[in-house]
Amino acid sequence: MPEYFIRNHFNRPPDQIFSKVGFSGDHSKTIALVQSGSYQVGAVNFKVWKKELAAGKIDPSKEKLHTRVGELSGGQQQRVGIGRAFYRGGSVLMADEPVSSLGRVQQEQIMAIITRTDKTVVSTLHAIDLSRQFFNRIVGLKDRCILFDLPVQEVSDTLLETLYA
Repeated sequence: MPEYFIRNHFNRPPDQIFSKVGFSGDHSKTIALVQSGSYQVGAVNFKVWKKELAAGKIDPSKEKLHTRVGELSGGQQQRVGIGRAFYRGGSVLMADEPVSSLGRVQQEQIMAIITRTDKTVVSTLHAIDLSRQFFNRIVGLKDRCILFDLPVQEVSDTLLETLYA
């Protein structure tokens, strides 16, 4: 069932969205595999989750379900914000520096998730390499004006130097 919802929401199979996908067939085993890092994500029955938590089989320091967003790290806050944006739906996703607080591997994973949807994505990024890798168009803004609006392959290093000068 979880695979159905992932495919339905993202229009892609789970292994194209997450780097470590697995369906163990056993909720308790899935929890253990996610905690160990073997799986990046797991879907479990909430009653099983509560039972395993009460039995001490879940490390509470890794469990963030009931943590206020303001108490999360910068990267965790960014991932929650992106998740909320997807949950809300809509045809356009606006993202202001959506991966700036993440490490390089997670930046690429999250950008892949953001750009592999059927949504129109408008994002501010200072990471030019990510812009070139994940988008087909770059708009350069300087002094409240559009300096350029070009397909990614036409954005030269010289043009970028002008933008950041």
